Formats: sequence, structure tokens, C-alpha cells
Amino acid sequence: MIEDEPYKTLLNPPNTAVFTTEYKFENMNDNVLAPGGELWMFLDGLARAGDDVPSYVKAHPFGKPAITPAHSDWAYYKKIIQAHGGSC
Repeated sequence: MIEDEPYKTLLNPPNTAVFTTEYKFENMNDNVLAPGGELWMFLDGLARAGDDVPSYVKAHPFGKPAITPAHSDWAYYKKIIQAHGGSC
């Protein structure tokens, strides 16, 4: 899954999403989506990784970090996860 904010995938399994930075059309040097760009290269590697998406995502960090116990607001996010039946 590709999202712009980590909180949107809080209840998803770990290492199944990446979080891009905001696209700004004014930035003429932004080539993230271009052939050979950062996201393009990440997705190309992901396609070649086969079925083990979580291992690839974990080994190849991209964009913003996911919300983990190391996050400064983990106590808050942990309550949300637990309220929805998840474990931490």
C-alpha cells in the first residue's frame, strides 16, 4: 500500500505499506515517479521480490517511517490498536 501518512495504515500488518512525501507540482526537480526515480526504483524492486512483500519493505525503507513502539506518541497509537482488537 502506498499512503501519504503512516497513521492511515496503523491497523494493517507491519511492513505492508510505504509512505511518500507530499507531491508539490512547483518542484520541477521532483522525479520520484519518473523512470529511475526513487519510487519507481522501489516499486521495481518490490515487483522483483516476489510474494514476500513485508521482508522487502522492511529491508528497503522508503519515505516516512511507519508508526512503531519507537514513535514519540506510541502510547496513544497503542491504545487505538488495542481498541480495535490488535496486539502490540
